[in-house]
Amino acid sequence: MYSVEDLQRAATAGLLSEDQLPRLLDFLAREVGAAQPAQDAQFNLQFSPQFSAQFSMVHVLYYLGGLLALSAVSFFVTLAWSQMGDGVLLALSLSLLVLFAALTQKFLKLSLRVPAGLMSAVTLACVPLAVFAAQRMAGLWTGYEDYVDYHRYIDWRWLSLEVSTIIAALILLYLWRLPFLLMPTAITLWYMGMDLVPFLFHWEYEHWDFTMRAKFTALYGGVLILIAFWVDLRARRSEDFAFWLYLAGVVSFWGGLSCMDSGSEWGKFVYCLINLAMLFIGVVLQRRVFAVFGAFGIFGYLGYLAWNVFADSLLFPIALIALGLGIIAFAVWFSRHEAALKARWRTLLPQPMRELLDKR
Repeated sequence: MYSVEDLQRAATAGLLSEDQLPRLLDFLAREVGAAQPAQDAQFNLQFSPQFSAQFSMVHVLYYLGGLLALSAVSFFVTLAWSQMGDGVLLALSLSLLVLFAALTQKFLKLSLRVPAGLMSAVTLACVPLAVFAAQRMAGLWTGYEDYVDYHRYIDWRWLSLEVSTIIAALILLYLWRLPFLLMPTAITLWYMGMDLVPFLFHWEYEHWDFTMRAKFTALYGGVLILIAFWVDLRARRSEDFAFWLYLAGVVSFWGGLSCMDSGSEWGKFVYCLINLAMLFIGVVLQRRVFAVFGAFGIFGYLGYLAWNVFADSLLFPIALIALGLGIIAFAVWFSRHEAALKARWRTLLPQPMRELLDKR
């Protein structure tokens, strides 16, 4: 079994040059990692944690530090930053952009793709801040607006920041091929839609109310899930570029759906069915985010029934117990026939879908 650490030690010993190791690891991640091992293979390459999702203290610290830096640059830019002057704000944002871009490149050379992905996201978060500061210097922003309002208020003028961020994201994705870049990209696309839709339809604030925003968010999440599935199929032989798109899509879809007023008991029941479908989709695609939010929705619906519809019913808890035991009985039956059932329905799937499920 050969690991990435073994290749790193070979590079340290001088058998691989400093520029050969990252290119070799990138090739193995895209090509060899997805190939089926041959029957007469003499060895098998085992990828290290940076190529597979793991829950460890190191990864927790990576994401904690990266998200703190990302939040500082994007969400917690206070009014004090603007009071320093637009020129100082522009110089600071560009300096941070260069710093985090250099850190991304450094981590990539060390084959540390998780911190590299986090630093690339912070690099991208510096782009709208720099664009805003440059526009303020040019006199294009007047009135009450400060950068802190970018994350609070809907305004079509934010579109210049959002388009700049999307263009920068495409460039950085082309240069670095880091999946985590898709998370801030997905958030920016949601911002763009929230600013663009009322502008295109000339809606006043009263029309673009909370209900309309919830509907748009749910629709955006559904579209993003479909895009994530397409990316999942296309990238089934490389790194998991679809993970962050699935996460952003499910959060948007489920959050928007949960904020809507169903208007009737049937509407709430349909909401429960949608969450049940999400649960099964998560099992089929091996994506836990569907199962987690689907379970939240189902328990939320059951809580609504318990506290509102069947508040005085003695039979409701008994019915839930019976339902739970029935599900367990079905699980026991399914476990005994799982292999035959999976083999049967797999024959109905197209080849790309079978390859994707094999990878998952």
